[in-house]
Amino acid sequence: MFGSDFNLMLYVRDVARSAAFYHDALGFDFQGWWSDERQAHVKDWTDAGRPGYAELSAGPLKVSLHASDEVVRTGGAMFHLKVANVDEYYGRVRDKGIDVSAPKDEPWGWRMITVTDPDGHEWGFYTA
Repeated sequence: MFGSDFNLMLYVRDVARSAAFYHDALGFDFQGWWSDERQAHVKDWTDAGRPGYAELSAGPLKVSLHASDEVVRTGGAMFHLKVANVDEYYGRVRDKGIDVSAPKDEPWGWRMITVTDPDGHEWGFYTA
């Protein structure tokens, strides 16, 4: 009934800043910007103004960043993404200068870290 892909739309104040955060700090794969001028996804931004939309991915998860003057957040939501080794991932993120919680063993069997993006969206990265 359902496919194996998962798409998450995040509304952000600055698409370029958020794309850099997800790519450079968290290691997501950059898929491209949406160019209204070319009606296509592009890797290099050459349009006038700032990008209003970008796509990144982390495994089967696609993260779409959409510009909005008012960031829309769902109350109390936190996104969880499994990583191969949370301790190694923690070191990589911390070395980028990102504020990240220390790895913690949770009672339900996950070892987890927490990161908040520039617009306040919370992510928990874990290894079971």
